[in-house]
Amino acid sequence: MITADELQAMLDAATPGPWSAARNSAYWEVAPKREPLDCTIPLVLADVCASDPDHPDGGLQEANARLIALAPDLARKVIAAEKLVEIVRLVHGSFGGGLTMTFDERDPGIFAEAIAAWEAAQ
Repeated sequence: MITADELQAMLDAATPGPWSAARNSAYWEVAPKREPLDCTIPLVLADVCASDPDHPDGGLQEANARLIALAPDLARKVIAAEKLVEIVRLVHGSFGGGLTMTFDERDPGIFAEAIAAWEAAQ
């Protein structure tokens, strides 16, 4: 299982999102959305073989390419969700343990950080 910190490190090391998936003649290309003349960002990140239109895969390859293209957005949402889970644990203990601290004892920074992460991931 990957931690939120490990996921954040992977996200920070990867080509910035958002990414998109578009079909060319033979492949679904996953590429960052970028300005046409921005040569600091790769043109293509991944190729997913495109099935012949008559192939009975039911759009599997298109779905694969689109899911890959969502990776940066999904990673940000997972990180934000982990922060919200931490808030729940702070407020309610370890899910069922009751309240473990009063409002004055809670770290207000974690609330602001989690809410900001969640809003940024939307």
